[in-house]
Amino acid sequence: MAGNAIIREQSLSEDVQSLNEHMEELAAAEEWNEVAELMTKRNAMLREIDESERAEALLAARRSTDRIRRMAANAQGEIRNKLAQLQRGREATDSYRAFA
Repeated sequence: MAGNAIIREQSLSEDVQSLNEHMEELAAAEEWNEVAELMTKRNAMLREIDESERAEALLAARRSTDRIRRMAANAQGEIRNKLAQLQRGREATDSYRAFA
């Protein structure tokens, strides 16, 4: 019975690690809805990992989440820049129309 618990914990930890990697791939592709869905699933799985294995899994999950947050912040900055460019273009168009 204990052997099955060890196998289950190893596969659960491996599943969490796979989810971390997959979420990072999705974040790089800016698939934010999918990232959020998998993060919820991953966090639920983390709670199921035995306490003796949980600290390592939590640390790996935190590192992965930090990388995803950095990607999200970069994407957010890019969107802000694009919106600012659009606003400047709109203002230039409005100015042109006012003088035409």
